[in-house]
Amino acid sequence: MSLNTDRDAYHKEFEREMLQHTEHIALNYENYEIPESFGRDRFASKKNMCSMFYNQLKCAELIAASNIQFDVVIKWRTEVKSDEVFEIVETLQPNTIYIPSDFDYGGVNDQVAYGDQVTFQVYSEVYKNLTKYADSHVYIHPETLLKCHLDHTGVNIVRFRYPYHLQR
Repeated sequence: MSLNTDRDAYHKEFEREMLQHTEHIALNYENYEIPESFGRDRFASKKNMCSMFYNQLKCAELIAASNIQFDVVIKWRTEVKSDEVFEIVETLQPNTIYIPSDFDYGGVNDQVAYGDQVTFQVYSEVYKNLTKYADSHVYIHPETLLKCHLDHTGVNIVRFRYPYHLQR
């Protein structure tokens, strides 16, 4: 299932929560300095960042609600292209997330990752903690927030080589 779709009811719910009901917003942007790297339209970039973390959380909730036990859960941006086969280690370690060793941008890669179902649930809860991390002066940037979250929750990170690029 891909969440890179037109605005359906799910995305409209996110926009309603995110943009109209400020008491439910995970991160009130006006209280925090947003990096210049977010570019000219910094609001759109902030919204996209929060949308990514929100969608990730909702995916984890869908998995949990399915009552199906998965051996591995993968986060994979649809734009990822590679000439190499993506291989998953035979035995996943508990409390460990596996992330390619590139595209960290001062934090940790947020484009591709995999782990067991329990660990991936923890990995997917950045959205719930955005304000807490921002209040502790974490640089408000997706990769930096993800690294802070993994450090804070004690999830181990195993890096692996997987050359790829984003094709948009």
